[in-house]
Amino acid sequence: MSRSMKIAAGILAVFVLYFAGSALFRSGDDTRGHIPEGTANAVPTLEKPVPGKRNGKEVVRVLVRNSKAESHPIFLSLKGRSEPARSVLVRSETTGVVSRANAKEGSLVKLNAVLCGLDVDARQAKLDEAKAKLASAKFDYEATKDLVAKGWKPPNQEAAAKASLDAAAAALEGAQVELSKTDIRAPFAGVFEKREAEIGDFLSPGGVCGLLLDLDPLIVAADVSEKYAGILKAGSTATASLGQRSDAIVQGVVRYIASSANPATGTYRVEIALENPDMSIPAGQSSDIRIQIGEGMAHHISPALIVYSDDGAPGVRYVGPSSIVNLSPVEIVDSDQSGVWVVGLPQEANIIVQGQDYVQQGLRVESFFEGEKS
Repeated sequence: MSRSMKIAAGILAVFVLYFAGSALFRSGDDTRGHIPEGTANAVPTLEKPVPGKRNGKEVVRVLVRNSKAESHPIFLSLKGRSEPARSVLVRSETTGVVSRANAKEGSLVKLNAVLCGLDVDARQAKLDEAKAKLASAKFDYEATKDLVAKGWKPPNQEAAAKASLDAAAAALEGAQVELSKTDIRAPFAGVFEKREAEIGDFLSPGGVCGLLLDLDPLIVAADVSEKYAGILKAGSTATASLGQRSDAIVQGVVRYIASSANPATGTYRVEIALENPDMSIPAGQSSDIRIQIGEGMAHHISPALIVYSDDGAPGVRYVGPSSIVNLSPVEIVDSDQSGVWVVGLPQEANIIVQGQDYVQQGLRVESFFEGEKS
C-alpha cells in the first residue's frame, strides 16, 4: 500500500470514530428535561392567589372577610385652599407726597388705622381760612337778622346773609374732608400684608398705599360636582384641617354655594367660613374639608382593600353568588385611624382581603374566611 493511501485510510478511521462516539453520547443524554414519574404536580405554591381544584378543574382560592353595612354619617370630603374674606388695595383719594408710613407689613391693624400719611401742604391753611370765613359769615348773619327784626333792614338781606353763612359752612366742611384725605386709613380691621408706597413716593388720586387682608372669617374655597352642588346648603356645619397639621381642625359653616358652574371645569364653587378672631391662620394653605350631608349605610374597611381603575375610580372586590368575583365601585364617605367608611357595596359582602389584585371581575373562585384552614 502506498504512503498516500495509508494517510487517506487514517483520516477515514478518525471520522468514523468521531461520528460513532457522537451517536453514543446523544443516546445516553435522551432523558434530559424528562420529569420523573410522580413529580408532575410539584410546582411552587403561589401566595396570592392560591391555586386549588374543584371537580377536577383548577380554580383560584382567595381569602375573604364578611362585612355588614352599618349606619354612619355620610361626609363629603373636598380639597380646598384658604383665602382672605376680603383683599383690598388701599388707595389715595388725593394728591401728595408720602410723609408717614405708620403700619408695618404683616401687622394687625384696627379699623381707621393710618396706613400712609401724605404731606398736608396748604390744606391746613385752607382749613384755617374756611374757619375764619365761617365765623365772619355767622357774625354777619346774626347782625343782619337783628336789624331785620327791628325793621332797619329789609328781609331779603337776612336771606342773603343766611346763604353766605351756609356757603361758608360748606367750604369749611370741604376743607376738613380734603385735609382728612392726607391720612390713608384702613377701611376694616385686618392684616397689612404689603406696603406699596414708601416715604417720599408721590401719590395721585388712586395711587396704592398697600394691600390689606381680612382674615376673620377665613374662607376655604373648594369645587364640587353637579351631584353635590344641589345637596349642599348654606349654613351647614363643616370642618377643615389646614396645612401640614392634620390635627389642627377648625370648625366652620358653608357660607356660599355658586349658582352657576365654572365653564372650564363644570364644577361649582363652595366657600366655608372659619372663625379666625386673632387672624393667626394664614391664607393660601391647602385644606381637607369635611361636610356632613346626611346618614346612610356604609362598610368600614382597610384602605388597602380598595383597588383603583385606570381612570382613578375606587372599587372593592368581593365574592358574590355562585362564587363569582364582583367589583363594586365605592365612594369614601369618612375615615378614621383604623380605616375608611365606604358606600356602594351590598348590605352584606364577602370582601376579598387577600388576592384582590390578582383576580378579575367574573372569575369563579374558591373562597375561605379568615381563621379557616386552607
